[in-house]
Amino acid sequence: MRKIGVLACALALSLAALVACSGDSSTSDSKGDAAGAGQQGGAQPIKDVGEFSKAISKAQHRHKSAKIKLDMRAGQQGSITGNGSIRQDADAVAMNMTMRVPDGELEMTVVDESLYLKLPEEQAPEPGKPWVRIDPRGKDQMSQVFGEMISSMRESTDISKFLDSARDSAKITDTEPAKLNGEQVRRYHIVVDVRKLAKSHPDPNSRKAMEQSVQQGLAELPQDIWVNSDNLPVRYGMDIPMQGQKISASVDFTNWGEPVRISAPPRDQIGKAPELPRQPQPTN
Repeated sequence: MRKIGVLACALALSLAALVACSGDSSTSDSKGDAAGAGQQGGAQPIKDVGEFSKAISKAQHRHKSAKIKLDMRAGQQGSITGNGSIRQDADAVAMNMTMRVPDGELEMTVVDESLYLKLPEEQAPEPGKPWVRIDPRGKDQMSQVFGEMISSMRESTDISKFLDSARDSAKITDTEPAKLNGEQVRRYHIVVDVRKLAKSHPDPNSRKAMEQSVQQGLAELPQDIWVNSDNLPVRYGMDIPMQGQKISASVDFTNWGEPVRISAPPRDQIGKAPELPRQPQPTN
């Protein structure tokens, strides 16, 4: 049961990095290699966050799917890496990812408003049923702990939706041509006013997380987005101070337009979600 707790903490840490909903924040260190970049640097520069959101959304809906790669340096918690796919459905983003964490491996799928988590064989809740379902409306402990993160995680994976929600509280403060993984791209540095976003964000769970961040002293949320000549995201990066440590996270997007398969695991492989280890209560 201890390993379930460790893996669950790694999942929470990864989701927190993706939605950037905790602690203070500073500019991402991973700015790509601007040396040798052409003058155009991918798409022509856009100055307005709302227009930037529309351009990315249009490109994503046209190409629909991509491969993704997560790279996160989590201070004393170690590094977390992952590979997976995303697909733009009619009104939501589906995603699957296999993540390698310091104490094991996690496989997760987000589809149809649910998150499916594959536990190690020895930690499976039932023999032959390694998957558990986390439902935002579920009553089990894992759903109660992680359910609220699902909508935020899906939104953060769709960069255009986050930008659209932040269009009145974010500014593009810098843009430059760059060369990333051999491709001519353009980097955008965007700074979000967290207090403004907390007041206007349409998702109540995201609003709650942002309000807590403001109370902890988070005023601005800087981030970097690289797009190619089609305005498709190539990389998304940010640094997140959390519990006295700096977490550096980036997500790379490749192979836009190539078909991917993302579906819920078979019903007969989904078991009852286990109880998470309870934190020891302080003693007087």
